[in-house]
This record gives sequence, C-alpha cells and structure tokens, in this order.
Amino acid sequence: MKSAILAFLGFAIMTVQSQLVPQPGAFELSLNATSINNVMQTFVPILAYYALNNQTFNVNETYKGFGYKLVLNDVHIVEASGFTTKSFKNIEGTDKVHVTIGGVDISMDVDGELDALYFIPLKASHVNVTNATIDFVVESSTTDKVHWAIAENTTLTLGGVKITTGSKVLDELVKLSSGVINRIIQDMLPKVSSAVDAEVTKINDMLANEGPYTFDVPLLGANFPLNLTMTSAPSVSNDLIQVNFDGLFNEAENATVHKSFPIEKNAEFPERFNHSLSEQLFIHESMLASLMSVA
Repeated sequence: MKSAILAFLGFAIMTVQSQLVPQPGAFELSLNATSINNVMQTFVPILAYYALNNQTFNVNETYKGFGYKLVLNDVHIVEASGFTTKSFKNIEGTDKVHVTIGGVDISMDVDGELDALYFIPLKASHVNVTNATIDFVVESSTTDKVHWAIAENTTLTLGGVKITTGSKVLDELVKLSSGVINRIIQDMLPKVSSAVDAEVTKINDMLANEGPYTFDVPLLGANFPLNLTMTSAPSVSNDLIQVNFDGLFNEAENATVHKSFPIEKNAEFPERFNHSLSEQLFIHESMLASLMSVA
C-alpha cells in the first residue's frame, strides 16, 4: 500500500512538472523591438490625438497635503502635442524593455478648487503643461517560464506648469501661491506612477487567477471567443520579443451545452525567419480546426 501511494505521488509530481513546461500555442507573435520603436514614431502621436485631444476625464478626487487642499472634479484636455521623444528599446543583455515618451505639451481646462494659502476656484482655470515625460521599464517576471507577471518601474517628470484663470486678481493669487503649487505638483507626480502600478496590479491579478475564459476575446462575436491565454511566458532577448498564445476558439462561456472537440494542438514552436525589422505572425492549423468545430 505504501509503495502504491509513493508511486502515485511520484506520478502526480511528474504530471505537475510536465504542466509547467512552456508549450507552443496555435498563435504566436514574433516582434522586433527596433521595428516597434520605428512604428512608435508614427503611431504614438496619432493615438494620443484620438485618445486625449478634446476629451474630458472625470477625476472626482480630493488631495490634501501640508498647506493645501486640492479638489479635482474633471479635466478637459484641449490638446496634447509635441511627443519629440519616443523610444522602445530592449536593454542589452536583459529581458527588460525601456519605454520613454517625452517632450509632451498638454493644454487643459480644469474644474476644481485649490485651497493653497488663498482660495482659488479652478472652474475657469487653464493649465499648460510643458515637456512632460513618462519613462518606464517593463519585464516579464517568471520562475518556471510558464506563469509570469509584469514588473515595471514608472516615473513622470514635467518641464513646467502654468496656470491662468482669466482673472487678473486670481492670476496674482496663483503667483503668490506658486511655492505651494509646485509642492502640489511634486506630490502628485508619484500618484501618476501609482495609477500605472494599480493597472499593472490588475493585469497581474488576472494572470495569477486566470480561468478558462479570463483572456477570451470575442474576435468573431460572443459565440466565437478566441483564447489568448499565454502558453509560455513572454520572451525578450536580443531585440526579439516572442509571445505564444493558446490561440484556439472556445465555445461561448454562456453556452447551454458544452461539448468537447478533439483538436490536435500545435506541438512545435514555430521557426523564426531571420529578416531584419520583420514582424512575424504564426497561425497553426489547430486554430482553424477549433473554429470549424465551434461553428
């Protein structure tokens, strides 16, 4: 009986270990960091134009510090321009990616109140931010090359901030409160990094507690979810970024009856063809087979 238990435990350990081996998926992206950097030069300003310009963001937060109280209701971005620095680089000899977006000028209208030695209403205030730079380093943290998490370090710096209210009296109050305002800005900068950290934490929680439908994407509608769970941790080395996804279509999560379809999954990692600056997309026949089965 004892030998049977030991044999069972040995088999269980071997099974768990085999499950921790990185597996090829049916869908792989092979990206060149240098090429991504080139793409950023064009698309970062375009994406920022549509995501930020003439957009209103509800903040609804109150911030307190030594000598001030700041209430922010909402912020309306009039224009975000500049973007003179756009960099996406694999740090040589590591699995880390360093991203910098800088030289950003932001013109915005702020709805709120500032109690900084003097009471300053911000409902009619206009704020110009110059030379803003966000800089972060991202890496895939993994111990078994299967389970992974995002590790990042984010900083935000500002070249200058100018506040105008449209009132000479209030503008003078702003000048008198410049020391406090500068302190507010320094207090607020780490909060931006914390906001990024919070979003990364959400993603890491999803990765740590992923279920069969956590990373399903309704690519062809709700009835045809594509499973984008990663079958191995992302690989970053020598300017090459490789990501392997499960890549099979599932039945919808709310399907009345769930059926099991025998799909022969991909068993080999795809070959990377060595072409400079090339982005390669690999789709295995099992992805199409799963789509046929679900349909």
